Amino acid sequence: MPNYLFLDNWTLSNYTTAEYAHRLANFIKSNGYTVIFNGISMTELYNPGWENGGVEERGVRVARFLGDLHCVIVRPEEVWKSEIANFPAKLSSLPIVLDLDALPTSHRKDAILHVLRGERNLLYNGIDIARWSTEYNEIKNNWLSSVNKIIAEGVRQGTIVKTPAGRYQAVDRVKREEFLLSLDWRLANTIPSRFYEASSVMPSIRCSTLCTWYHYIDPPSRTSAKKPSDIGDIAQLSLAPYCAVCTADTKMAPTIKQALKELSSSCQIVTDRELKVMLGS
Repeated sequence: MPNYLFLDNWTLSNYTTAEYAHRLANFIKSNGYTVIFNGISMTELYNPGWENGGVEERGVRVARFLGDLHCVIVRPEEVWKSEIANFPAKLSSLPIVLDLDALPTSHRKDAILHVLRGERNLLYNGIDIARWSTEYNEIKNNWLSSVNKIIAEGVRQGTIVKTPAGRYQAVDRVKREEFLLSLDWRLANTIPSRFYEASSVMPSIRCSTLCTWYHYIDPPSRTSAKKPSDIGDIAQLSLAPYCAVCTADTKMAPTIKQALKELSSSCQIVTDRELKVMLGS
């Protein structure tokens, strides 16, 4: 499997400027990384007012930056579906929607930019970033209430309990695993008899489950704020078990680090401060 690297939205926004773009690109190329890009990132980068942004508008910078690198489009939800479909075997490769190397180098920037700008000719093929943005905002708006329902169902099933202090915890290790497995298989139409192997053979799904656990039920940091946008972070960082490096913001870094520790993953999580050090800033 290639040496994958995932760049969070703040990285694409802040490190594609003239100050950092060259250094970050050199870092990626010198380490032989393949950059993972996806629809969530595109939606977060979407700027309906791009015409007022000038030649250094964020979308232009990101398209120019990614167009010069080995970049693949991988959708987290397609990875989850593939893990379920391949169970109990592990994935030997990620389901790639598009490898930008399939396009001539001169066309890659424009291909990304056309999506980010919602070019009319793409609408006929179902590529509608304005619609994606609306749907994504709806998902974000419902996310925290969904988390509350997940926790309430765990309490009802007797796998987690509310403490006198108002926090939640697992009844015991066995019940904790029951709770985690119920989240692992939430996308499956049927649950196979060997479902208990989920954590070892479906690392992306289990990573998203553990991020939910550590961010909302047993957080490693008591100060991390819970936000509707967490759902996007969790979905994208669920690809971390397949990556060598992922960037993450400071509120999500403790969560994903704890999840990866439990998964015995070697993926390196890099925050803004750490990335500046790595790039020699």
